[in-house]
Amino acid sequence: MTATELDPRVLSMSIEIDGVIRTYENLSISVKMEKWITTAPLVAYIEITNLKNEVASAIITEGTPFNQNRTPKTITIKAGRLKGGSSDIFIGNIFRASSSQPPDRVLTIESRAYFFEGAKAATEMTPGMNKLSAICQHAADDLGLDLNFSATDKNIRSYTFSGGAQQQLKYVASLADIDVFSDLDTLIVTDKGKGTGAVTRTLTSSDFVGMPLVSERGAVVKYLFDSKTNIGDLFEIDTNSPYSISANGTYRAFRIEYDLTTRANQFYITVHGSRALQGGTL
Repeated sequence: MTATELDPRVLSMSIEIDGVIRTYENLSISVKMEKWITTAPLVAYIEITNLKNEVASAIITEGTPFNQNRTPKTITIKAGRLKGGSSDIFIGNIFRASSSQPPDRVLTIESRAYFFEGAKAATEMTPGMNKLSAICQHAADDLGLDLNFSATDKNIRSYTFSGGAQQQLKYVASLADIDVFSDLDTLIVTDKGKGTGAVTRTLTSSDFVGMPLVSERGAVVKYLFDSKTNIGDLFEIDTNSPYSISANGTYRAFRIEYDLTTRANQFYITVHGSRALQGGTL
């Protein structure tokens, strides 16, 4: 048995409604979600079994965006290992919730990143020359996000936008050759196809579930969840298997699928990588 198998998994969900935070981690919880390099908000689907009836009912009634209580109902998902440490993997607002029939009452929640702030109106009108980084900062502020800007800065003439705060991201992405996407509480802006920094993970033959698959864009790998690979990061495949040696190389994670549970076998991520060329450009 490996050290990872001996280190128990951690998967918890915290829900904040009207300033009250409740955390659940000893129940049957499953999380399925995908992270993409996209201006669209991330979406997570959570199932949690046998909550108290009054708690489940409160989440269903308070969580709908059509509720008269116009305050965000926030979900935070944390995952990792008991000894190795855990970290947040998703922060979003409840979009909808529903419940199955007894006896095993399964509450299913759909949560969308910055849904509450993204629905607000945003208006920007800045004549003259504007730095791209300053425009991105305004877009991040409108969504209540921090900004991680590593793209090549440039001047943009007479920036004007009027519409939803979330829709502004798509417009900002059209201003230059950049990727604009979010993760947790941060808006990330990079040059098109470039990673967010140095290589964060080197995967060898012992890490994989199955074998790496070579795709039209690069490679797809599946392995036990860890927090070292995030969307937009660079990672390496270094395998000596003759069946997958063609997958060796450096990639940028443009899509990550999460399949996590507290009690079933699933505790995996599947990472889709675009092959990185010199300088990390695809």
